[in-house]
Amino acid sequence: MAGVIRRGVVAGIGGRSVRELALEVVDEYVQAQSTGAVLDRLLDPPPTH
Repeated sequence: MAGVIRRGVVAGIGGRSVRELALEVVDEYVQAQSTGAVLDRLLDPPPTH
């Protein structure tokens, strides 16, 4: 994901800034982790004694 330097600002894909791309990646990661945690609980619930 090489950015292009325009007017002193590094632009990412689609004209988005590197910061916006980083935030999007972090957001997707957090969503994936949350979904995985929910599925783990549903597919392998903790034992109840």
